[in-house]
Amino acid sequence: MPAQPNRSLADGIALFGALCATGAPLGSREAARLMGWEATRANRLLGTLRDLGLAEQDAERRYRPGPGVHLLAAQVLRGSGLLGAALRVLARTPRDGLGVALGVLWQGQVVYLLHAGAGEPIETGLRPHALFPAGESSIGMLLESVLRVAGAQTPVRVQDRIRTRGYAEQRNPSATTGSVAMLIPGTTAGIAFMADYAHMPAAQVAARLAPVAQAIAGELSG
Repeated sequence: MPAQPNRSLADGIALFGALCATGAPLGSREAARLMGWEATRANRLLGTLRDLGLAEQDAERRYRPGPGVHLLAAQVLRGSGLLGAALRVLARTPRDGLGVALGVLWQGQVVYLLHAGAGEPIETGLRPHALFPAGESSIGMLLESVLRVAGAQTPVRVQDRIRTRGYAEQRNPSATTGSVAMLIPGTTAGIAFMADYAHMPAAQVAARLAPVAQAIAGELSG
């Protein structure tokens, strides 16, 4: 029999994620409403996060991310190497008006590690970016398809097309702009170029993106 999930650990991680994502301090009652818990449970878990240095309290006793968040983030990024590898490759890659995004999938949403629009310097893309529904993102559709995620938002026929082509295509409401995403080989992350399809069709964007994905994989394995 597989071990049963540790509910307290899972709830603590979920609360920690919510605390980091809200962008504003949370009181224990607000946290309880957000998570659908009793106030005592939210208060106990917030106190644990505070004791670990992953949360701190302001003058009004509300909670916000603590200094331990930065240590954890640095350790994760250093251990993964994904963002560093992508930055090294992108620094030597002419983008010619293409935007770029790097992301992973988490519980039906895309977590962007990098998101820089066309004409923006790469370092601008390191600013915080909201989670985005997988079914509305080229990276999300790609990862749901190649990782064969259960309960995916991406329709099955679209998943089949993505696996056949080797890339996912997303179009904005204007239908003339969008993004093309590919898997970085050997990872569960996707890299995307944002483009104006009137000037560069999706298949051409994919051809530009393929060597970038391969180069990032090479950086990671080297």
